Amino acid sequence: MDYRIDNVRYVIEELREQVHEGELFSSLGLEVRAVLESLTVVPRQPVNLPSTDDEQDVWQAVDQFQQALDTDPTQITIVSLKMLLPGLQSTDFELREQAVFSTLNEWLQEGLANEELQAWLFDYLLQDEILFAHIDEPHNQAVFGRSYAVRLLASVLIAAKRQKVSYLNLERRERLVQQVAVYVAFEQDGRGYLEPQGWALAFTHISQLLDMIVALDEIDRADKILLETILMERIKQLKDSLTMGESGNIARYLINLANLDSIYENYLLTQLKQWRPEMMRALQENESRAVWVQHYNRSHLMGAIILQRTAPVAIHEYLEQISEFLA
Repeated sequence: MDYRIDNVRYVIEELREQVHEGELFSSLGLEVRAVLESLTVVPRQPVNLPSTDDEQDVWQAVDQFQQALDTDPTQITIVSLKMLLPGLQSTDFELREQAVFSTLNEWLQEGLANEELQAWLFDYLLQDEILFAHIDEPHNQAVFGRSYAVRLLASVLIAAKRQKVSYLNLERRERLVQQVAVYVAFEQDGRGYLEPQGWALAFTHISQLLDMIVALDEIDRADKILLETILMERIKQLKDSLTMGESGNIARYLINLANLDSIYENYLLTQLKQWRPEMMRALQENESRAVWVQHYNRSHLMGAIILQRTAPVAIHEYLEQISEFLA
């Protein structure tokens, strides 16, 4: 894979080790921010999307998969998945979401996927070639494949938690945290609805995946703090407006994490308090469209957090004290 991605993976892993050892906590956001600010966009490369013939094959695979679900789910194999999964990269919304994702999600949520197939799918979705495809380039159509891989991975974790599977061992949990951390650090495509391709919503899907990681008791506290920090610092630098439901999903994730333990609550409250002067300085130093987008992304997220009924009292009271998030 690209050396830059491997290099960032190495740096994030170093930060992760420091958090685990208790050597880094209060300044974690500054360290993560420095990593994200060092990332540069590389020249655009052609995106290999499924051809018309490929998409027709996927449609046939969807029909076969649905027939197996209706008659005998044990007929579903790794080959069945391999025939279906290229559809997640399609720019055809009906094929990508309404056919492929919906079919796989139904299979997982109905508890019809055995552990072997879940494990294979888990490993497949976390591959560099799937998760990081064209991620360090200008906005491109590969976002659909990346975003829906993240969304499907969240569904895999939901199924794993419900079924109390054994395949989600330490090695796989480590890879999950490592790969998701790098993905969130690199993802800068915040586009919501694209015509005629449909929804991209990478940051909605990121928050859904992180919310599922929060629900996994086996994931260390340090890792949950690290992932949350990378997301918050990425949002601060994002140049796309999050105006299509992303803020609500991110807010739910943040509050679910905050409600797990006072350490998460206090950490989030500190982040929110620090963000305000940071944003004011940015507006004073460089008033631009990008900075105003970041200002309103913050405002929308603050507003979404205060609407969370389960928000901790301290966070709710702080947000009530400030008013500019309603601007």
